[in-house]
Amino acid sequence: MIQETQSTELSKPISKAAALAKRVEYVDIAKGIGIVLVVMGHNDFALISPFAHKLIYSFHVPMFFFMSGMFFKPDLPFWIFVQQRFKKLLKPFLFILLFIYFTSISFSKVSILEASRRLIKAMYANGHYLDWVQLWFLPHLFVVSVFAYFFVRMIRQTRLSRLSWAILTVFYIVGVFSIKLFSPFEFNLFGKELTL
Repeated sequence: MIQETQSTELSKPISKAAALAKRVEYVDIAKGIGIVLVVMGHNDFALISPFAHKLIYSFHVPMFFFMSGMFFKPDLPFWIFVQQRFKKLLKPFLFILLFIYFTSISFSKVSILEASRRLIKAMYANGHYLDWVQLWFLPHLFVVSVFAYFFVRMIRQTRLSRLSWAILTVFYIVGVFSIKLFSPFEFNLFGKELTL
């Protein structure tokens, strides 16, 4: 009896680890389709079919945000959640940025000062300031994940789940009308016009 319970206890973590390692096939297929659509959207596909190009652009990025949210777990403590998201999203973002600027300094005539300026601007993480524009997705997904963490926790604690879609719709409308404030961001600092 003791030996039977020990073998059952030992097999539980293994089966749990095996379950975590198992991939969700339909999500992998959807990611593959999404990657193909992103590649088509970032090539000369608009010349072949402008309608299909617009159609692809209407949903391919939201599809990746949606798929990222499918396995969203806001039950973790906040700092552990942020550390995990940082390791998965911002660490690759920062590594690639540093690699780009290191190679720019090493193999071209870009000065350290110019590379530093470009690196600082790249922290704003929009397409206007990233040397590799496709990287915008990673920091934005990080910010959306943190927002979603607080949003889901707030909805659970206040029991406003019936209003959650209405609240998200309000956030969406505010975002649509305020996007011009952030892209590109222009401001005056001591009489000098700056653009971020």
